[in-house]
Amino acid sequence: MRKIIYGIVYDTEISHSVGTWNNGRPINDACFYEERVYRNPDGEYFLFGQGGVLSCHGSYWHNMPNGGRGITPMTTDEAKTWAKERLDTSGYESEFGPQEKPRVHGDLRGELEPVPFLDMSSKQIRVSMAERGWMSEDQLTSIGWEDKIGYTIWFSRWDWHGVKLRNKVSIHGHSTELDHIRDLVAETAQRALKAWEAYPDEVPVQTFGNKVVPEEDFLQPPEFRKDAKDKTQSGSRARSLNE
Repeated sequence: MRKIIYGIVYDTEISHSVGTWNNGRPINDACFYEERVYRNPDGEYFLFGQGGVLSCHGSYWHNMPNGGRGITPMTTDEAKTWAKERLDTSGYESEFGPQEKPRVHGDLRGELEPVPFLDMSSKQIRVSMAERGWMSEDQLTSIGWEDKIGYTIWFSRWDWHGVKLRNKVSIHGHSTELDHIRDLVAETAQRALKAWEAYPDEVPVQTFGNKVVPEEDFLQPPEFRKDAKDKTQSGSRARSLNE
């Protein structure tokens, strides 16, 4: 398919294919659609989409609904986002190179063991965590962090290895890099799972000091307690996930 938009030629026959994705429905289903992103010889990205009568690429002909196809120009950032959400890691990196890690504030640091989140979308990760007992919520805000708008994700639960809790366990991540929300969700989910595995006999919470503390210290992080210094010197049970 070939189309000229604002003087730029978008031609699927002569452009490089970045990747293809479809919604998984049978090809004869009215809701089926597929998308392919291309990069033309001038380096401009565009999306070619086609689908059934009830799909997002459907069209009307003489006031009657029909299947449709079309070309939509994309910015580089839009193409990256599409590839990150639709393609696997190798597919993304073959076009755009290694993915950058988000700048994370208030996150529990440390090495992470591989978990099966690599090819999942943000929604799929949150569903997978819910199946493990972790509820999630997110918010776009600058309040409490900095002036720039950022994305925050929380994974929380009200039980810990069979024990019902008075106060929920909550692990969060925050980033102002809104192009990397999926990565932030995956990394925060990994840290929640790491806390679960690392502290079966203690109830960890995330604090401003990036510490994991016992349940009795939940309401007041150690640095805000009068005896914080003494507890630290005497070998408090509070530990960091950096260990």
